[in-house]
Amino acid sequence: MTRSSQDPHRLLAGLTRDGVSLELSTLDICLLAALHLRAEQDGLASLEEDLVLDVFDQICDLVEPSVENRQKRATHTIQRLRNQRMLARVDATGIISAGEYALTRLAVLIVRSFLEEEQLTRESLALLTGAVISTLAQIRTVAQRATDEAGWRSNVVGPLRVTVGDLVSGIERRQRGLDTQQEEVRREIGKLLQADWFDAVEQCQTLLETMAGTLQELNEVLLRDSSQIQVLLQEIQQAAATAGAPEAEESAQSVTDNVDRMTAWGRSRQQAWSNYYQYVHRFLRDVVRLDPERALSQRLLEQIRAWPGRPFSLRADRERALALVAAEEREIDFESVVRAALSDSPASLATVTRSVIAQLDEGEHYTAIGRVAAIVARLRTPRAAPERPWAPVTRSLVGQTLALQYLDPATVQTGGLVMPEQLLNRLGGLVSDRDLARALEPRRRRFDDERVVHEIIRKRVAEAVRRLAVLGFLEILDADHLRLRSPLLRFADPVRGLQDINLALERLVASGQVVDANGVAAVVVAEPEVFDVCSDDDTALADDDDYDDDEAGGEVVP
Repeated sequence: MTRSSQDPHRLLAGLTRDGVSLELSTLDICLLAALHLRAEQDGLASLEEDLVLDVFDQICDLVEPSVENRQKRATHTIQRLRNQRMLARVDATGIISAGEYALTRLAVLIVRSFLEEEQLTRESLALLTGAVISTLAQIRTVAQRATDEAGWRSNVVGPLRVTVGDLVSGIERRQRGLDTQQEEVRREIGKLLQADWFDAVEQCQTLLETMAGTLQELNEVLLRDSSQIQVLLQEIQQAAATAGAPEAEESAQSVTDNVDRMTAWGRSRQQAWSNYYQYVHRFLRDVVRLDPERALSQRLLEQIRAWPGRPFSLRADRERALALVAAEEREIDFESVVRAALSDSPASLATVTRSVIAQLDEGEHYTAIGRVAAIVARLRTPRAAPERPWAPVTRSLVGQTLALQYLDPATVQTGGLVMPEQLLNRLGGLVSDRDLARALEPRRRRFDDERVVHEIIRKRVAEAVRRLAVLGFLEILDADHLRLRSPLLRFADPVRGLQDINLALERLVASGQVVDANGVAAVVVAEPEVFDVCSDDDTALADDDDYDDDEAGGEVVP
C-alpha cells in the first residue's frame, strides 16, 4: 500500500499528534546549504563533527559576525536541526566520541529548492517525456510476457514506481520551477512600471512575448507526448488486469494520474498566462501610453483626498438587452398613418405612438414603435431633448479609489486582482476615518464611537463594491478577491486633462454626468430595486436619534 493511497485524515492526525513543525532561521538554512555544497564538492557520504563546527563558524562570520560563545551556539543549532529531522547522526558511538552527520532527505529537498533553479524548457521536457515513453515501451513488452508474481513485481511494478515515477516527478519539479519563473516575470513587470512607467513598455512587452512563447512550446510537447504515454499505460494496465496482477495495475494507474495532472498543468498555465497577457497589454495600451507622465494618477489622488469637502456621485446608464423579433409580414404605409396622427397636433411622441399602434395587431406593436419614432423624428422637431434614463452610481469615492488601484503598477503584477482589505487600507490612507464615515452617511450626526465608525465604513464600502459589480466596473470572485476592470477609469473623468479639478466637476455637473451631493441635486431617475441609494437597513447601526432627517444629499424619484 503506497503512502499516497492511505487515508489523508489518518496521516494528518498523525502529524498533529507528533507536533510536527519547522522553524528555520537564515543561519540554519545557510548552514544546511553550506554542508550540502561541501559534501557534494568533496564527495563526502557523511560529515565529521569538526567539519560541521568549522562550517558553522564560517557561516557565523557571514550571517551573524557579532554572535558570542559560538561553540555553545553551534551545539544548540546542531541539536535543533536533529530534532527537526534536518540532520541525522550516522555513527554508532553515542556520546563517547565526536559524531558524524548527514543531511536528511527533507534537508536536501529544502536546500535544493533554494539553490537549484530547475526550469522546464522545450529541450528538457522533450528529453524527459522521451525517456518516459522509451521506459514504458520496455515495461509493456515485459508485461506482455510476465508469467509469475515475482516477474510482475521486479520487472513491471518496480520500474513503474521508481524509474517512470522519478522521470514524471522530474517533470513536475521543473513545472514548479517554471511557475516560480512566471511569478518573477510578473514581479519584474510591476517593478519596471513602478520605476520607469512609459519607458518600460517595450521591456514589458518583451517579457510577455518570451513567456507566452515558452508556454506555447511546452504545451505543444505535452499534448504530443502525453497521448502516447497514456496509450502505453493503458496497454500495461490491460495486460496486468488480464494476468490478475492488481499491484501492477495500481502502479500503472498511479502513473496515469500523474500524467493527467501534468497535462492539466499545461492547459491551466497556458490559459492563466493568456488572461494575464491580455490584461497587461490592455493596461499598457489604455493607461500607460495614454498617460505617459502618470498625471492622471496624481490628480485622481488629489481628488480623493478632497472628496469629503465636496462629495459627488457619477451616473451610469445601464445598457439595455437586445431582443429578437419576428420579421414583418404585411406591408403598411406607416408614413401616411403617422402624418395623419401628427395632423391632430399631439403633445408628445407617446400620443402619436398610441394613435398609430391602435390600428395594428398586438403582435406588430413592438416593431411599429421604432418605425413611428423614426418617422416622427424626420417630420418634426422636438421641443426639448429627452433626458437619458441615468441610474446613480452611489459611493463614487469607492469607485475613484478602485480606479486609483487599477492605475497602480502593483496591480498589474496580480492581473487586476485586489483584496477588499487593500481597498479599505488605501481609503484609510487618503481620507480620515471620521471624514470617510461622514461622507458615506451624510444624514448621521454623531461619529464619536470609533467602533461604529469602522463598521459604517466596512458596510458602506461593501455595498458600493456590490453595486459597482452589478454595473460591470469590477468582478467579485469570492469574499477575498476582486477583479478590477478598465471601465473603472470612468471615475477618473473629473481629473482628466490639465484644467482645474473644480472646473472639471462643474462641467460634469452641468452635463448631467455628475450629481453634486452638497447642492440641491438634479432629479435622478433610478431603478430602486437595483440601484437604490439607501438600503432598508441603512439605520441599523444606530438609533434614529443619530440621524438628521433634514440633511439629505439629493432626492431620488422612482
